[in-house]
Amino acid sequence: MDQNRSTDGINLRYEFASVFGIPQPIIASELDWQDCSMLEMMVALDRRCVLMEYEFPGECFGKIFWIMIQNLGLYGPFDPDEAEVAIQRVENRDYAPDGLGGLFWLKHPRADLRNVDIWYQAMWYIAENSNSEVE
Repeated sequence: MDQNRSTDGINLRYEFASVFGIPQPIIASELDWQDCSMLEMMVALDRRCVLMEYEFPGECFGKIFWIMIQNLGLYGPFDPDEAEVAIQRVENRDYAPDGLGGLFWLKHPRADLRNVDIWYQAMWYIAENSNSEVE
C-alpha cells in the first residue's frame, strides 16, 4: 500500500504542471523516470490527511508534514547529511517499533510500525493525537 503514497507524490508533479501551464508530456519526459521523492510523498500524505477530514480540528494544511519533519529529527538548521540519514532510515524501516525515528511516533502503537503501511501509521497517529476515532 505504500505504493499509493508514492503515486500520490508523483501526481503532485502533474498538478504542479497544470497550475503553471506546463504540458503534461514535458513532465512525463523529464520526471517520470525518477521515483517519487521523500519530499513529494510527505507533501502528498499531508494533503491526503487534510482531505480525509481527520486533520486536527481548526488546523491547516502542513500540520502533518511538520509533524513528520519533527519526528525525523530535521527541525533544526538544514543539514543534507542528516536528511539523507533520516530518509534512508524511513526507506529501510530502520526505526523503532513504536515509530520513533520514522514519520510517526506512537505512544500506544497497535502493531510494530516497521511492518505497517505509512497510511495506517498516519491514521493511527491522528487518532492518538486528536478526538478522531480512526480504525
